[in-house]
Amino acid sequence: MSLNLASIVFESAQKYPNEMALACGLSYQSLEAKIVTFGCTLQTKGLKPGDRVALMSENRPEFTVAYFAILAAGGIVVPINTLLSAREVAYCLEHSQTILIVHSDLTCEIVRESVSRVQPRPAMIDLPQISSLAVDLDKCQSAKEVGFEPFETSPDDTAVIFYTSGTTGRPKGAEVTHFNLYSNALWVSERSLEHPSEPLNVWGPGHCTLALLALSHSFGQTCMQNAPLLSGGCVAYVAKFDAHNLVHQIAQDHVTILAAVPRMIKEMLALPDLSSKALERFQYCLVGGAPINQDVVKAFEDKFQVSVLEGYGLSETSPVIVFRSPGIPRKDGSVGRAIRGVKIRVVDEQGQRVPAGEVGEIVVRGQAVMKGYHDDVRETELAIKRGWLHTGDLGFLDEDGDVFLVDRKTDMIIRNGYNVYPAEVESVLCAFPGVIEAAVVGVDDEKCGQEIKAYIVGEFDEADLLCYCRKELAAYKYPRVIARVLELPKGHKGQLLRRMLRS
Repeated sequence: MSLNLASIVFESAQKYPNEMALACGLSYQSLEAKIVTFGCTLQTKGLKPGDRVALMSENRPEFTVAYFAILAAGGIVVPINTLLSAREVAYCLEHSQTILIVHSDLTCEIVRESVSRVQPRPAMIDLPQISSLAVDLDKCQSAKEVGFEPFETSPDDTAVIFYTSGTTGRPKGAEVTHFNLYSNALWVSERSLEHPSEPLNVWGPGHCTLALLALSHSFGQTCMQNAPLLSGGCVAYVAKFDAHNLVHQIAQDHVTILAAVPRMIKEMLALPDLSSKALERFQYCLVGGAPINQDVVKAFEDKFQVSVLEGYGLSETSPVIVFRSPGIPRKDGSVGRAIRGVKIRVVDEQGQRVPAGEVGEIVVRGQAVMKGYHDDVRETELAIKRGWLHTGDLGFLDEDGDVFLVDRKTDMIIRNGYNVYPAEVESVLCAFPGVIEAAVVGVDDEKCGQEIKAYIVGEFDEADLLCYCRKELAAYKYPRVIARVLELPKGHKGQLLRRMLRS
């Protein structure tokens, strides 16, 4: 049996050739033609099955074309967050053994600097300009006419490597398979809007999703790109979040489904009221990445006359593992129930299951869980034990199976939905002249969920240090608050006591 995630677009092109696939004006037939053209180009440049190809671009139609072309040609996609520094990008390229990086014009400079740090140097390909996406359908050839079909990959073959912040200071590459991503997109597309009293609400023709969250992230990739394209829906794009412009685009592109993080929800709430007619197609808003206050949810639903649907997941789980569909009653603090094909448990320190209502670590197994971390057996064994992925999140299940998140088991910080491990930030801080020791913690922040605060021992210029951090770290990782201290709190074995800093 073979399964290539790219087949979802090729199959939709057969079912819905004239339906709009991308809101920029590409039908499914045209999208398939673009993917075939770029896929053939990659093969002529020597791409072989299993080769890693990095993709670094803001949200735009070419991202989708390149993404599925890489997969169709048998390659593995390594999506790179556009917020990363050249140092961080270079590590991802080197660690994944990327042979080629596809990038947009806006990321060209940082890509060049990153590539210069890697040996052997990956080749570079510029994404075509948006204007070049227009195609002459009279001259279009189908995939079969040019002899190009999605490469026959196995369901368990790696499709995408997502780089996530690492506990040791180095990012980890989560390898998710074609089946992981396909099954997750299928559930989102067919079941996420399910209500027992209503007909099945599939993300097909008539639905338009707005790719607001970065497509380099698993949340945006699965929910705002793969799920709609699997069923004949349409995808619109936002390169950069701006609340005012976003609402106008929702109206202009007749968007029905949006995915966002809590900060975006709050900024949209602060906007002046718009005509309800302008947003009459807007129906659902998926929220994840960080906890959200239920009063905010209710205010958003009232203002925009939509249903807010909470969910929970990780890059390692493709990402959706828990979701509150419209048919599941809302409970304050709950993020929903385990989706089909996934099992959720809550366990104690010994890995034993705890009763309903008791707090422990959330563990998961099933169709969505990654095969492991790329080239990192130790981290894989620490994360996946006896077939269960340990999330590092603390929570509990109630009698109905609803999942409630309580805290992090680890020191990971979640800022605007992005994961940040203190060790990585601390290693950069300690490399700066004059810094003797540094400790980083997350502090509560109304806008970002958590903000990054650094406690530093040493003599240094704060402005120079922040400038250095902005260069060496992704925009969501560098500390916004710096506190000079004479010493850091430590236990009798010399271990850092972060809880004392947090309190």
